This record gives sequence, C-alpha cells and structure tokens, in this order.
Amino acid sequence: MNLHNILNTDFDRLVLAPEDFPKNALIRVATFDHEQGEVSFKARVVGPSSASHLRIRTDDGLVFAVPAGDCDLIEGDA
Repeated sequence: MNLHNILNTDFDRLVLAPEDFPKNALIRVATFDHEQGEVSFKARVVGPSSASHLRIRTDDGLVFAVPAGDCDLIEGDA
C-alpha cells in the first residue's frame, strides 16, 4: 500500500499509544495467541511497557504486556 492509499483509507478505529491509556482503565484486548488463536478479554491498565506495548492486569491477577494496538478503552467504566 503506497502513501496515497494510506492517507485516503478510512480506518475503523483509532489506535492509541500506550501513554494514552489511563492507569486502571478498563480495556478490551483482542489479540492473537500462538496456542489459542484469536482471543478477546477485559483487563485493567497498569501502565506503558514500551513505546508500543501496554502492561495490563487480568481479573485473575496475571500481569503481562500486550500491543497497545490490540487494546480499546471500554467507555462508561465505573
């Protein structure tokens, strides 16, 4: 895909940088796992892990990093 096509493409969602996710925000992670294939789950943001990844905490307490591009903020988190 050349630059002209990229600039004229309608993207279906806005991808946030790791630092744009507030600490403790509830997010939906939709990613690929080599053993399970496509997976989707909710988690809480711990903070940025790198320039491209977020450190997250799942409901069972597991903390790990995922690509920020695989994460969406869940609106109306109470």
